[in-house]
Amino acid sequence: MKMNDEKIVTVLHAGNWIVLVLLFVAGWLLFSLHFAVGLAAGGLLAIANFFWLHGIMRRTVCLPKGRAQGYAFSRYLLRLAIIGVIVWFLISRFDLNLIGLLVGLSVPVMSIFTLTMYRLISKGG
Repeated sequence: MKMNDEKIVTVLHAGNWIVLVLLFVAGWLLFSLHFAVGLAAGGLLAIANFFWLHGIMRRTVCLPKGRAQGYAFSRYLLRLAIIGVIVWFLISRFDLNLIGLLVGLSVPVMSIFTLTMYRLISKGG
């Protein structure tokens, strides 16, 4: 199956939600609801971050060469700071399972890895 860039992003967005739901159910069944809630919080934050990054990159490629680097870097720092504040807030104000939160923050990485393996295997390695 030939995938253009936009289709890959769409598959990754859908894959993020699928991975999050599967991890939530597995975390709840195998560990506890407390673990699963931490996982869901991290996963939701990671998915929101992934959407935000995608929007920034789409805008960046439309900018002139001289402005694109500064725009992308400033948005990267802003995004990193906001995500950091949200993670701090979640950890300090709610009784979240930290391991679940960290696993949840890895949801986009798991989706990217899964899509990469699928594409390698489907093309014969």
